[in-house]
Amino acid sequence: MRYLLTTSALGLLVACGGNEPAGPNAGQSPETVESELGAPSQAPATVEVSIPVPTYNEEIWYASPAWPGEYPPGFSILDENVVVLGRVAMHDSLPRLIECPLPQNATYQLWNNTRVEADELEFVTVSERIEITINDTAEIDTPRGEFDGPNNTTALSPGDTLVYLRYLGEGWAIMEYQGEELQVMENDLLEISDLREAAEVSEKDMLWVNVPCSDKRGWLLLDDLLAEPGIVLTPITGYGEARDLTDEDREAAIEQASWADQDNEN
Repeated sequence: MRYLLTTSALGLLVACGGNEPAGPNAGQSPETVESELGAPSQAPATVEVSIPVPTYNEEIWYASPAWPGEYPPGFSILDENVVVLGRVAMHDSLPRLIECPLPQNATYQLWNNTRVEADELEFVTVSERIEITINDTAEIDTPRGEFDGPNNTTALSPGDTLVYLRYLGEGWAIMEYQGEELQVMENDLLEISDLREAAEVSEKDMLWVNVPCSDKRGWLLLDDLLAEPGIVLTPITGYGEARDLTDEDREAAIEQASWADQDNEN
């Protein structure tokens, strides 16, 4: 399910946990690469493996940098000696074979510039392309280029189609219209299109991050991480702010995790 403006920024953060990611294997275009993968079992410390690496079908899936939301989600490491398994490439059909030690108190979030730069983190959102059909005449604001750039308008008529690509934040999304990517306020379409119905049956966004894993790098999926003990959603400290956990942040993270557990039980 695609989360719209009506779920609010907090709803978007909570929605990142829980369900398993969708398996976008239709139309995959595999290739073979040779990689050294850290073995998570009794196998040797490193083993050379020939593994098929699928790619997302670009006619179905849209990959773009950063994670969505006015307050993009992140994850923090509460415990010592947390080791998770990552993938050699960004695709959820690949096995998780790379051992990735994550240091206690580390915060992996777009705004934690110190860690983003030191670890050369790469955040990617993979979202399903959703076709939206217009059922009324309207003229909507559609800024081009930079998010805070000058506004432009687009005239829409019944039968026109747009393709919803991904959510940005504060109600704005990227959509494609007649081959051009536009920024569109979701509320402008809710009453003149089937956006709400289409979003209800769409696949959930997959939020990926590329991190250093000992002597190699691995791709981690947020849904996988939040199912691991000792890893929690990063507490919000302010707009544009994120940091590795302080003692105060740890208390907030533990309390937030407790609330989330209670919600899941209910």
